[in-house]
Amino acid sequence: MKWPHPRNKAFLNAGMQGTIRKNHGIPYGADTFAGKDQEHVMSSTAPEPPRNVLVLLGPTASGKTGLGVRLAHGLGGDVVSADSRQVYRGLDIGSGKDLAEYTLDGQSIPYHLIDCVDLDAEYSVFQFQQDCFAVLEQLWAAKRLPVLVGGTGLYIEAVLQGYRMVAAPENPALRARLAEKSTETLQQTLCTLQPNQHNSTDLKDRDRLIRALEIAYYTQAYPPPPAP
Repeated sequence: MKWPHPRNKAFLNAGMQGTIRKNHGIPYGADTFAGKDQEHVMSSTAPEPPRNVLVLLGPTASGKTGLGVRLAHGLGGDVVSADSRQVYRGLDIGSGKDLAEYTLDGQSIPYHLIDCVDLDAEYSVFQFQQDCFAVLEQLWAAKRLPVLVGGTGLYIEAVLQGYRMVAAPENPALRARLAEKSTETLQQTLCTLQPNQHNSTDLKDRDRLIRALEIAYYTQAYPPPPAP
C-alpha cells in the first residue's frame, strides 16, 4: 500500500468558516526532474490513480457529521469515522453518532468504523489504524473519496502520519517482573525506551504503563514494518 502524497490530503476544521479548494492530487509513479536549463519531465512509469483523503476534524457538536455527509454526497465519497467512542455498539448517548444525518435528500450516505465492536471489547489506536487502512484501500479501489470525520486527534494522526505500530502479545513473565518495580522506575524506563512518548496517559495509569513497556520491549525485539 502506498500512502497518499502529502499534497493529496485536504483538511477542514468544522469549527471555522472557510472555503474548500479542490485538490486534484499528484499521481504516484511520476518522477519529476527540475533543472536550470531543462523542462519538467515525467518518467515513463504508468502513474497510479491519485489516492486522496478529505479530513474533517473538530470538537464535539461542531457540525462535523452533517458537513461530512454533505461533502461525501457532493464529491462521491463515503464517511469514515475517526472517533474513539463511535466504534462501540450500544454507546449511543453522548458519542455523537448522529446516524439519522447519514440520509441526505432521500439517499443513504455510506459510513464506516461506527458500531464496530462490543462495549466490553478493547479498541486501541493500533486497531483503528489497521481498520482505517483497510477501509481506505476498499474505497480507493471502488474509486470513492474517503471523507475522514472525527474528533479523536490521535486516531487521525496515526493514519495520516503512518505511525509504525505492532500487535504486541501479552508477556506474563515480563509483567510479573515489572509489577515488582515502583511506578517512578517504570515511568523512567518507558521514557528511556520511548523518549517521544505521545500518550501521557500511559505514564499516569500503572496498568497502562506496564502494557506500554510490554509493547516497547516487544517493538525493540521485533521492529514494526515500514508504514504503508
